[in-house]
Amino acid sequence: MTDLKAVLQLTCHGATLTSLLGSKLFRDLGDVVLGCRVEVSFFEELALPDASRCPKMWAPQLPSFVWQAYLLVAHLGSAKSLSTRSATITNYGATLTSLWVRDRSGNLGDVVLGYDTLAGYEAHVVSMGQTVGRFANRIANGRFVLDGKEYRLAQNNGTNCLHGGVWSFDNLTWDIVSATGSSVLFQRVSPDMDEGFPGTLTVNVEYSLASAKSGETVLRIKYGAETDQATVVNLTNHRQAGHSGEARHPDILDHVVSIHADTVVHVDDRCIPTGRMVPVADLTVGRDAPFDFRQPRRIGDGIDAPSSQLIYCDGYDHCFVLNAGQPRTSPEGAPQGLRELGIALNAAQLVRSRPADAVLEEPMSGRRMEVFTEEPGLHFFTNNIPQSILGLGGRGKHGVEEYTYRTGVCFETQHLPDSPNQPSFPSTVLRPGARHQSETVFVFGVS
Repeated sequence: MTDLKAVLQLTCHGATLTSLLGSKLFRDLGDVVLGCRVEVSFFEELALPDASRCPKMWAPQLPSFVWQAYLLVAHLGSAKSLSTRSATITNYGATLTSLWVRDRSGNLGDVVLGYDTLAGYEAHVVSMGQTVGRFANRIANGRFVLDGKEYRLAQNNGTNCLHGGVWSFDNLTWDIVSATGSSVLFQRVSPDMDEGFPGTLTVNVEYSLASAKSGETVLRIKYGAETDQATVVNLTNHRQAGHSGEARHPDILDHVVSIHADTVVHVDDRCIPTGRMVPVADLTVGRDAPFDFRQPRRIGDGIDAPSSQLIYCDGYDHCFVLNAGQPRTSPEGAPQGLRELGIALNAAQLVRSRPADAVLEEPMSGRRMEVFTEEPGLHFFTNNIPQSILGLGGRGKHGVEEYTYRTGVCFETQHLPDSPNQPSFPSTVLRPGARHQSETVFVFGVS
């Protein structure tokens, strides 16, 4: 039999898979599929199931294995549990590629937009489920000053740096540190001056999936980061959601949103913060306040209101300052402004200590998602990208020809945009000896 260690290290472009050798993952391929550029015979030697046994929702059919050259697709939940919960994650971009949850009739649907092929993710214009960093969101003019020194970054969003630059975390292959049937831990070491950011930054992202006794599905994402010199860091997941669960749903305008935030970050015509945090009730258009999501409201009811804030960004592309809740103590030298998570899963029992930071509901299917985060902000993005640009990513999943304008909605939990240039915002500075840690939990159920 081919030596697994040699083949994996040769074909996986330097990613570390040796920790998985001999693990349960190689014995139970209901939990994992290898996606290296290797011959079909190699899969046969691994006793990989034939195409008829590969669940189409997460594994491409052999022999035309679409995840060529990039590594691993981890399936959270064994094959036996596909009827109740299922998620897939690849280490290209530490990307959530699918999440199957039930509607009120008990039917499973995939609530993550994305692509069926690696080429789609490589060509993406808008991140679809990827981990973004080093710095999520925008940094004005692609520059910031830290400890008296100016750092210049890529300007990949007009004059701004968006999501960490051109070769940011969503475009790179991550190492797999460990994996089980319900979790996978990725790591990426970003070298000093990567995309212009100082310091060698070691980042970990862990996905885990669980079921609560109440029937809800719980997806947890934990972030960790350490550096060898002062830098800035802001990490998030850019999951594009469509909770109808239908591949061809036209848009997300009928989705209903609530956000537990009294204020929103005010932006200029480049969608860059002006430094002000404005009460959502004060951003009025006539009698309406299109940014006031403290009570559930349909996205389409306010998205095209003649407000300069909405016109600047062609819809919602704004960071809401989440109501404080109980503050969480952060180590000295780590990003500040974190809050207690507000939810725990104890013995499969969900325990909520405060209201969710945000809720997304799709009325027709009844699918409902609650968001709990330790981050101070939630960036609400409604995929305001012209179809002609979105189409450059290639065909979407499940036969979608291309994603269209306002097809998806994104809840990006993070620190506030342009924080390195905004002294009144919570600090995103990370210094040597300190560790940044943050967690976000998504709870899926029905209403």
